[in-house]
Amino acid sequence: MGKALVRSLSANNVGRNFCFELSLACWLVSSGLELNCNDQADIGGQIAGHYLIVECKRLRSYKKVEMRGQGAQASLPVQTQIAIPAVSC
Repeated sequence: MGKALVRSLSANNVGRNFCFELSLACWLVSSGLELNCNDQADIGGQIAGHYLIVECKRLRSYKKVEMRGQGAQASLPVQTQIAIPAVSC
């Protein structure tokens, strides 16, 4: 793969990452999440009496599934009630 193609793919990933976060946030809001736009996590808010935070990760390689999951988990604070990594391929 040439360098120009790699550059265009990585520029495209920024938009795809944002769309993944936005689509998941929209689904959670339609399910009753009271979104907190000031949360440090990708998605955060109150739902069903609990505070939920979500760290979104898109996979670029099947070989990196475990690494991306661990990265998402490390990004989530320990003290929260409900924290989940969301992974998309």
